[in-house]
Amino acid sequence: RETMKATKPDAGIAKKRVQDAQKEIGNILAAIKAGIVTSSTKTALLTAESDLADAEYELKAVLAYEPSI
Repeated sequence: RETMKATKPDAGIAKKRVQDAQKEIGNILAAIKAGIVTSSTKTALLTAESDLADAEYELKAVLAYEPSI
């Protein structure tokens, strides 16, 4: 059991990436609602959405990970 715990990836790091990406999207949406609409705003939003998708995929993989014994 100790070996399994030692080799299982830390879901906390993946969860933090998801939270950070969600916060970034929220900040960008707040800027858009405040009237800050530029081509870089759109690019930043698309990048943040891509980062969120990557982070969610990573989190699912970490949570599904079963170390081999």
